[in-house]
Amino acid sequence: MARRGSSVKELQEKRKKLSLKVNNSNKTYEQNRAKNNDKKIVDKKKVSTSTMTAKERAQAMAKKRIASGKTIAQVKADNKAKMIAAAKKKNAAFKAKRNKK
Repeated sequence: MARRGSSVKELQEKRKKLSLKVNNSNKTYEQNRAKNNDKKIVDKKKVSTSTMTAKERAQAMAKKRIASGKTIAQVKADNKAKMIAAAKKKNAAFKAKRNKK
C-alpha cells in the first residue's frame, strides 16, 4: 500500500530549507536595536481608531479625559445627559409625526 503523506525525512529537509531562508542570526545587536527603534517611531505617529486595539482606544480616551480635567463620574454624567436629551428630542419628533396623521 502506498503512503499518502511525506516521510519524516522529507519533512525535516523542507523545514531546514525554510529555516535557512528565515535565518537572521548574522544580524548584529546594533542592527536589531535600530530596527526596534524604527518601530517605536512608527508607533508614535497618529493611528486611526479602526486599527487600534480596545486597550489602546481605552487608553487614548483616558488620556483625553485626564487632559480635559474631568473625572470618570463627570464624563458618565455628561454622557447620560446627552442620551436623555437625544431621547427627548426623538420622542418629541415621534409625537409630532404621530399627531400629524
